[in-house]
Amino acid sequence: TCFWGILDSTDNSFTYSRAGHPIPIIVRADGQIVRMDAIGTFAGIVDTAYYEQKKVFLRKGDRMYLFTDGIYEVVDPNSEDQNILGYKKFQEIILKANKLPLPEIAHSIKKVLENFTYEDDYTLIIMEVTQDATHDFDRKLPGFTEDDNIGMVHFTSYNEVAPRLEGILKSMTQ
Repeated sequence: TCFWGILDSTDNSFTYSRAGHPIPIIVRADGQIVRMDAIGTFAGIVDTAYYEQKKVFLRKGDRMYLFTDGIYEVVDPNSEDQNILGYKKFQEIILKANKLPLPEIAHSIKKVLENFTYEDDYTLIIMEVTQDATHDFDRKLPGFTEDDNIGMVHFTSYNEVAPRLEGILKSMTQ
């Protein structure tokens, strides 16, 4: 499996692609989760494989979590049926730990998982955006001033568009 990304610090965009790798997540500063779910099969399996490229824009305080499947394919010690933890429960562990200062997150996650049984190695990489982009596109839109409460959002998939449109429609009816 493979996950590849390029961070452009001029606009804090992160362009990425996946090849069968577990879906990394971004936890926005406001707690919103963005799944980096670009489509792509395992590398080297199929000659005509398609690898989707996506782009997401990051803001100060956003945290990105990259990990291998070994970190959530662990056996739960409290499970009578030897159930694995799974991606969804691991994401919940990340969300809880995300409230901590950055240097404490990895230790907190490790502490939660220390009693699980591992059959595979694992890697966890955590990154935090420490400053907004050098080009603040939100404030350079014609007709707006620095004090206007505006936002510019780049959508890369229907999964990102749908919740935003629902929020816009809801605010219009109030």
